[in-house]
Amino acid sequence: GMLVVQASPETVADLSHGIEGVCPACYNTPKQTVVAGERAGLSALAERCADAKVGAVPLAVSNAFHTPLLEGIRAAIRADLDRREIGRPTTGYVSCMSGGPVEDPARLRELWEGHASSPVRFAEAALAAYELGARVFVQVCGGRSLLAMVKRTLGDRQDAVYVAMSGDQADDGRSFLAGLGQLAVLGLPITLPGTGESPELVSLPPSPLLRKVHALPPFPMPAEPQKTVTAAAEPYRVQESNVSDIVSLFREQIALLRSAGAEIPATAPPAPAPVPVPAAASRPVTPPAVDRVRQVVHEHVARIGAFPAEQLSGPTLLVDELGFDSLMVTELRVSLQKVWPELTGLPKRPSIDEVVAAVSASQGITVEPVPEAPRRHISMETTPGTWPEVVEHREFMAGIERNPYFIDHQANIRDTTVVDGKELISFSSYNYLGLSGHPKVNEAVREAVERYGTSVSASRFLSGNRPVHHELEAELATLLGTEDAVVMVSGHATNVSVIGHLVGPDDLIVHDELSHDSIMQGCRLSGATRRPFAHNDPAALDAVLTRHRKLHRRALVVIEGVYSMDGDLADLPAIIEVKNRHGAVLLIDEAHSLGTVGKSGGGVGDFFGVDRSQVELWSGTLSKAGASCGGYVAGSAELIDYLKYTVPGFVYSVGMTPPNAAAAVAALRVMRDEPERLERLRANSELFLRLAKEAGVNTGVSKDSPVVPCIVGDNEQCLTLANRLFDRGISANPILYPAVPEELVRLRFFVTSEHTTEQIEHTIDVLAAELKGLAG
Repeated sequence: GMLVVQASPETVADLSHGIEGVCPACYNTPKQTVVAGERAGLSALAERCADAKVGAVPLAVSNAFHTPLLEGIRAAIRADLDRREIGRPTTGYVSCMSGGPVEDPARLRELWEGHASSPVRFAEAALAAYELGARVFVQVCGGRSLLAMVKRTLGDRQDAVYVAMSGDQADDGRSFLAGLGQLAVLGLPITLPGTGESPELVSLPPSPLLRKVHALPPFPMPAEPQKTVTAAAEPYRVQESNVSDIVSLFREQIALLRSAGAEIPATAPPAPAPVPVPAAASRPVTPPAVDRVRQVVHEHVARIGAFPAEQLSGPTLLVDELGFDSLMVTELRVSLQKVWPELTGLPKRPSIDEVVAAVSASQGITVEPVPEAPRRHISMETTPGTWPEVVEHREFMAGIERNPYFIDHQANIRDTTVVDGKELISFSSYNYLGLSGHPKVNEAVREAVERYGTSVSASRFLSGNRPVHHELEAELATLLGTEDAVVMVSGHATNVSVIGHLVGPDDLIVHDELSHDSIMQGCRLSGATRRPFAHNDPAALDAVLTRHRKLHRRALVVIEGVYSMDGDLADLPAIIEVKNRHGAVLLIDEAHSLGTVGKSGGGVGDFFGVDRSQVELWSGTLSKAGASCGGYVAGSAELIDYLKYTVPGFVYSVGMTPPNAAAAVAALRVMRDEPERLERLRANSELFLRLAKEAGVNTGVSKDSPVVPCIVGDNEQCLTLANRLFDRGISANPILYPAVPEELVRLRFFVTSEHTTEQIEHTIDVLAAELKGLAG
């Protein structure tokens, strides 16, 4: 028999040590090994696995396939192979028996001869194929079971694409056609033979099954001559019982893999750029090199930007007209370098023609692009301390004279803080309403700890639910004007998990170009097509949706209430109008707008007085005005209920701690009971912004919020400015590249309700003087 063990080969070797009559048969993945042998030995191994809490599932087969126990049929297989001609593979060929590439026909014959009695090295083969350049993995039959093994073997390699040509059940060829379509979209050449000039019916052999009429439409035939197919020799006939055993094994393994394997999305993320395919001799001659460069560049721009290639023109600007952000420009450069390794970079904010010119210059006008980058030796990196990025970071930090990060603050931060025993005016925390440290908040925390302890010690989905959670969610829903809300343990993880859960590869995410990292990570997790639009520009959003919405199942628009780096408010009424017109869903991240804007502190919905139901999802964090920690998402009762039962960041995470939940509940109630805090916050924010502008400080587009930047535009000068302010008793954090573009590097000031007029005036005077000193 055979036993599937959910463990590495090393663990299986330890578990099976000393057990006679068993040996490894299939190395499926790094953490799944199939063992075969005599039933007594397999039973003993299963008991050891149970004791070690290692999963083990027996296969209902009659033989120990892929072990020396089947050595007796080697002669029959050899006799069959002797009747067949085995040539050298015409393309890259990786054997699951050797776990690596094979070209020699004699070696192929040897591997096939020992197939039944030697272990299958599937995991090694998958890695070998990837190292040889394979990025598209296609399973011809059996659904997605083998693809699941490949995916688990390759792990977090994001550039691998998985295509299944059949469904788990019969589906009249829909999966096959969908697979062909996916391969075509990935840029692989798909040639479908035609049936002649007219759609004649295809003759099918008699069948006891239900008969159907099948017809194929005509397809253009390839220009190259048809190859002569030589009939294969009559196959070697084996006993029917052996064939049944093999079929049984195949079905058992597929059923097991389906139950144990992770679900792979039907549509994979965009693949790397298609490799140019040399033309056959009978096809049209290759166009001049510069024309070929232009064609490939257009294809890559179209793929990354999700534009029809025929709508692109040379003078079009990638950033200013097509809406490429820095990540998309980098993706384009890396993609082109896979075709032309000599390309060193692209011009800043280039047009398509300028990209073509850069590629052509790297090649010489008459040089054809190479099909793919030459293979290079990959050296294993096993010590994290020697990884290039770790070394680069260490060297960078060593070159900083005064590190402005990870400074220990020795007291509660409100309008002031204490560092190394020195009191500073603080603009470096988002304790906007001064509620962190408020007596009522502190008392609520003490009571929660006494009643519930410091942790709920479980997911809320199971036994981690507490009444204080429901109190907090009710307070949030009331403040936001929504039907319901759910709280999670992290504001960042809330966006990542919710966005990654609600949309997928068939969908479109359109986000503001200045979106927070949590939004970007959610986009990446989802696998959806991502398109940024110009900051806070409803017309730009409309243009993106007009071009792309109809090509996708769902469209999610993501914006922020108050933008955390720039301090401006979203143009919410106009964005709602645009998203409604295009049938999109809107998510607003209110991390910096909850408790800071709106008459009652209810965020941008409160500020603009919009119908809250016009926004499907309101997310945010409780670590700012909420004086606590954690995130939330609010919306309709039915959607929030769905998220409570399905979103991974909630279901598979511990529930929010009772003291954190109690702190947020108390903070929201104090905010409601003491509206003067919001009034002071608005007055202080307006004063700071007005005085800064009058002093010539570049505050960007900040307005109507307590977030006010001082844009410096140079990393070194920004660090120097932060240190000089610190020396003069003011704490403000530098925001450096790559968090923001280099020309927009800044200090960021968080104004609070607790600041005094004197503190604000003094800070602006010092800031203006130090800026003047830097300029002089």
